[in-house]
Amino acid sequence: MPVASVPEERPSPEAPLRHFGRQRRVGLLLAGLLVTLGACDGRPDPVAPPGPVTIALAAPAGDADVANGARLAVDVVNEAHPDLPVPLATELGLPGLGGAPLRLTVVDTSSSAALAKVPGTLTAQRAVGVVCAGSAATVASVSAQTEWLGLPLLDAVNSADTLTDLGQEWYFRTAPSDRMLVDAAFALLRHQQLARTPEVKLAVLHDGRADGLLALVRQLAGAAGYPTVAEVDIRTASAQSIAASVDAEANVLVAVAGTKDGATAATKVAARTRESVPVLGIGPAFAGLTGGASDGSPVLLRAVGWSAEYVTRNPVASAVASLYRKRFGSAMTAAAAETFTATLTLAVALSGAGDADPTAIRATLRQMWLPATQVMLPWNGVRFDATGQNMLAGGVVEARTQAGFRIVYPRELATVAVPW
Repeated sequence: MPVASVPEERPSPEAPLRHFGRQRRVGLLLAGLLVTLGACDGRPDPVAPPGPVTIALAAPAGDADVANGARLAVDVVNEAHPDLPVPLATELGLPGLGGAPLRLTVVDTSSSAALAKVPGTLTAQRAVGVVCAGSAATVASVSAQTEWLGLPLLDAVNSADTLTDLGQEWYFRTAPSDRMLVDAAFALLRHQQLARTPEVKLAVLHDGRADGLLALVRQLAGAAGYPTVAEVDIRTASAQSIAASVDAEANVLVAVAGTKDGATAATKVAARTRESVPVLGIGPAFAGLTGGASDGSPVLLRAVGWSAEYVTRNPVASAVASLYRKRFGSAMTAAAAETFTATLTLAVALSGAGDADPTAIRATLRQMWLPATQVMLPWNGVRFDATGQNMLAGGVVEARTQAGFRIVYPRELATVAVPW
């Protein structure tokens, strides 16, 4: 019986979906009865494997990294990879469903017209769960639809805290939240305060495109007792005038940017200060920066949920990234890794439920735990709290070096010292 009811007078295109798990169980029982009857009359007919179980990826059309991450997870489930240290890799198909293969259908979310078609596509394809990758607005729209349909949704890449504040019953997020990423940045500040900078004074720059993150920075700065000597919208002032404000008192520049232009402008401000003021970058724009530091460039630190450098020294991440490169001919990105993790998590819950019924899958997601040794990202594992947030996800802080970005915090994952 589904948790979310639908009024009887409303059209019910989702009805076949809601009963798909029940129909599947009946089918398996009939198959077992036929096998038994065949055995009784001595016929050695082979048992056909169960039919495929469908999950959906809801993402903008053309996002190859996201699509490839999901496809790789499905390949891992359906093919035998005895040396791959992730769940479901060693067997063919979903062991909890008799080896049933996993099928992926991709649903476009790139426009309002495409979003309007999502419920019909999910119902027509008999999807039993959804992985979503996109902006906060896109995820909120798809999540509202899966709430109505009664389908578990795993948010793969978005970090907006507003999504877990909605109180939805079918929403889960594997990636770290905004709060987790800002917490990682301020944990580094506390560490540096004890080690090298007893009195932390902040200058906060922002581009007006990440208001939720900016509010968190203000909140945590106040809680830590760090005075903010300047807060400037970098769209409304020149780099030189902002640098003059920073020069007055600040010794740390916290930059909150939702756009690449905002992130670039913040580093230009730091380069104009009299002394080398480190930039602590927060926001998706900083996560997208690549390349190494040049001579004389300011210290740039960033809080992220994925580290390409971590891949080179973590056995799970290295094995998955190697398979990704072999399969698609390119290096794995943050979006691909996070979508792979979300898709595999949904597959683990589906197999663990032993049932294609969405309600059973949701119940398994609420109880499941994946240890860090089975996850390719620099997290402590996967386990969901009451809001659907993966409470074992988290952020790391990287520093830009001449060799590229390297982890500097937490210390147990660091490969270089903080260049402060």
